[in-house]
Amino acid sequence: MNQKTWELLPFWFPQSKKNKFWAVIFITLFVLSIDFWNWNSDTRVSDWIPVWIIYLIVIQFALAYSLWKFSKEWNLDE
Repeated sequence: MNQKTWELLPFWFPQSKKNKFWAVIFITLFVLSIDFWNWNSDTRVSDWIPVWIIYLIVIQFALAYSLWKFSKEWNLDE
């Protein structure tokens, strides 16, 4: 992108390729955490635990792993 295009983007938009990657990861996890596709579902695993609980547990582990990887790559000098 040239300088004029960058000036049109919001100030919070990541400028480096690595930061764009992490922005996409965290935005994707945020969108996936909104359970709009399974809103009124009553499906359960073995008539015991609702599927949405397992889904949110998986999303939380993905978020924890992503935050761990992000904290390992984050450089305070940037």
